[in-house]
Amino acid sequence: MSSQWILLSGALSFRVSGKDARRYLHNRLSQDIRSLLPGQSVLAAALSAQGRVEGLFSVCCEGEDSFLIVCDGGSAEELLAVLRRFVVADRVRFDDISSGFRLVHLALSVESATEWVRSVGLVANCFIERARVAAEGADVLFAVGDHDGLMRALQLAFGEQLSSQTYARLRWEYGCAVYPQEINEQGMLLEFGLPQAVSFTKGCYVGQEVVERSDAIGKLPRRLERIVLNEAAPVGLGASISNQEGEILGKVVSEFSDSSEQKTYLFALLRTGKYNGGDQVVCAERVGAIVMLGLEA
Repeated sequence: MSSQWILLSGALSFRVSGKDARRYLHNRLSQDIRSLLPGQSVLAAALSAQGRVEGLFSVCCEGEDSFLIVCDGGSAEELLAVLRRFVVADRVRFDDISSGFRLVHLALSVESATEWVRSVGLVANCFIERARVAAEGADVLFAVGDHDGLMRALQLAFGEQLSSQTYARLRWEYGCAVYPQEINEQGMLLEFGLPQAVSFTKGCYVGQEVVERSDAIGKLPRRLERIVLNEAAPVGLGASISNQEGEILGKVVSEFSDSSEQKTYLFALLRTGKYNGGDQVVCAERVGAIVMLGLEA
């Protein structure tokens, strides 16, 4: 068997438990948590009242009153504060369990990833459908246990893991933006192309009015897009992007350079209605082009 894989070393894991855990998370996050069954997972965001993304999580149901919350990265302290923000008299507990878990991404379907884990005698705490570098993908959360043994099993089955540079390039090509590098408080959930992280039928949650209004209007003020620039040199986060007439279209939210191809690859928030795919743009006095983004989180 061969597949691309990577240990997501910056990932954070939290356990949210208690009699009110299910109700509280349902009201705090953008997805339907109330209906999750043990073993099921869903992508969900914590939003500000203004609809800005304060955290993007995979929520895995362990049991009736216990959930694993997994995030690609960020500050554990800040994310716990975000999750706890509206606790009043709720019977809910939040624990940072990151040190005891490892998150691995496999370019396999959840079904294939589950079959492989069982075939080699490993135990995973949850499987999360998450396309990152290919059309199919699964994030698998393992309790640390034998870390070296886990890595050996992965290498034996799938070869060496992706380098950070290759992973960055592949997820840019596939249009996979992640928290907090691209998805953060700079924008709103739908601007990042994440309708799959929203339930439009669940009822009230923090930031719902902004999300519902954006969806009802049918036109977002900005959208996350990909841009490729000539030359392999950084332009700086927040750098302005303009069209050839000098009109500012937006700004850079993340970047990486590839010296072998002499290109710089950007994710950028751009004003909708001001550009088309393939349009030439200018950033830091360098010319590039917009790649229309079919975004997957």
